[in-house]
Amino acid sequence: MYKLEIIINGKTLSSELLSIKLDRSFDTFDALSFSTTDTSAAAPMGFEPVELLADGMTAFTGVAVSTAQSRSASGDTLTVNCYATCAILEDCTLPPTAYPAEFLNLDLQQIVAQLLQPFGLTATVAGSVGSPFDRVAIKTGERVMTFINKLASQRDIVASNDEHGNLVLRKFEPSGTRHNLNPENGLLESSKQSDGRRVYDSVTAIEPVFIGLAGGQVTKSSGLTQAFRPFVFEASDTVNADIDASIDAKLTAMRRGSFSAQAKNGGWGDTIFKPLDSCTIESETYEYFIDRVTLSASAAGQIAQLSLALNNEGEPWR
Repeated sequence: MYKLEIIINGKTLSSELLSIKLDRSFDTFDALSFSTTDTSAAAPMGFEPVELLADGMTAFTGVAVSTAQSRSASGDTLTVNCYATCAILEDCTLPPTAYPAEFLNLDLQQIVAQLLQPFGLTATVAGSVGSPFDRVAIKTGERVMTFINKLASQRDIVASNDEHGNLVLRKFEPSGTRHNLNPENGLLESSKQSDGRRVYDSVTAIEPVFIGLAGGQVTKSSGLTQAFRPFVFEASDTVNADIDASIDAKLTAMRRGSFSAQAKNGGWGDTIFKPLDSCTIESETYEYFIDRVTLSASAAGQIAQLSLALNNEGEPWR
């Protein structure tokens, strides 16, 4: 078991903690909630800085965004909900001084750097961000993260955060960390599901057709089925869009939705489970990646709920 501590606004909570829950996903921002007997730990709309430590190592950095206080015969309890520091980008627009915000011939990393500057945030980029965008602009009133996600999806890039609350932009690539889930190291239960309606044998992107000029098209096999199930879409989100990346984004979403597994583990793993870590279940040779994980802790112990998705091509249900 990990020794868990919450540091909120410079104050350390340990024995006062009643429960902790940390939600992580490879394409969304981390969310932390905790309950404590210290009802003065956070104030409504205080936006206090929060850090979760596991054996002294940072596991989450963010901001308190909501509180709830309850009273019972056993005493008062404060529940605090937090999100990763960079998740403010999901709530807020650019400040008024930043408009108009138009970007000419810049790549995703360059655009994001300009968008984050008013918030004092930084972004980490893992790998290539793809080709530049000819001309894009964020609409007045559009949330910053909505705009970033729209551009990122056209380059097969997802946005999430690291343990220190920084924005992370990366392609779908499983990490080098591997776990084998089995009863000897804590596996309590597992299950699998498939959804054939979300599976296609191929994905084709077609460029817009202009008068007198037919658009080009690119097709990729999904590797998931040999049944004839085509899927075609128009790659028209931006001028000079990266078509290959657009197709890869569709394929990634298909793999996540077509076949999945869930696992409940007693403990947070020898190395704490993270999205995009690779997993095998007991003696199976087929490999998954962690799509989402919920890490919880209470007087009853520490539990990890894992949502797993396909990590490579093939048909594991055969």
